[in-house]
Amino acid sequence: MSQTILITGASSGIGYARHRLILCGNTNIKPLQDLQAAHPHHSISIIQGNVSSPDFLNTTFRQSLHHFGIEAIDAAVINHGTLGNCKKVSESEVEDWSEVLQVNFLSYVGLGRIILTSSGAATSGTTTWGAYGASKAAVNHLALTLAKEEPEVTTIAVRPGMVDTQMQTDIRGKFAGSMGADGQRFVSAYQDGKLLSADKPGNVIARLALRGPKQLSGQFVTWNDEDKLKEFQD
Repeated sequence: MSQTILITGASSGIGYARHRLILCGNTNIKPLQDLQAAHPHHSISIIQGNVSSPDFLNTTFRQSLHHFGIEAIDAAVINHGTLGNCKKVSESEVEDWSEVLQVNFLSYVGLGRIILTSSGAATSGTTTWGAYGASKAAVNHLALTLAKEEPEVTTIAVRPGMVDTQMQTDIRGKFAGSMGADGQRFVSAYQDGKLLSADKPGNVIARLALRGPKQLSGQFVTWNDEDKLKEFQD
């Protein structure tokens, strides 16, 4: 039986999916159009827009239900996010934090199974990442809250690790200089070939969206946790 999955911030690492996907909120839809053409036997709908806008998210849900002729979405993978301007707290304006919180946290509220993309920044301090880390800590707490308030919905926050994405490129090229030793840690990870392919955590997240167990609801787990996520690994 096929399932319908909503994925936000989707631009790569999803070609493996065998079920119907709803893809929305991507600023560059060309990779998704290529994916759609490469998988003509799968039902894929691409919706482009601003995921921090409640109106866009509401419209996306309505359009998706109508497009696929369904009454409910089986799972949501909430993957979009931003680092913001990467400023120290003392140098930040309220607007800097507001933007990051709106994209990384507030737009998650109001969404079966919900898989939230979190970060190790939620539990550790990083220079200039005050807004980003706080937003990811809020995401983890959202998972805890939804697990209590919506027990029939499985909500899991996942730490994907250090993935070779545009965000990592921005950290090295734009922000590392103001991050001190923390910035060098990311540069070294890239130079030492330690960045993950998006497919590795992406595959785990996709499987959790399809069959994430109820006992993990509310938890913050690392993508390669051998105890909790062994059955979801490649």
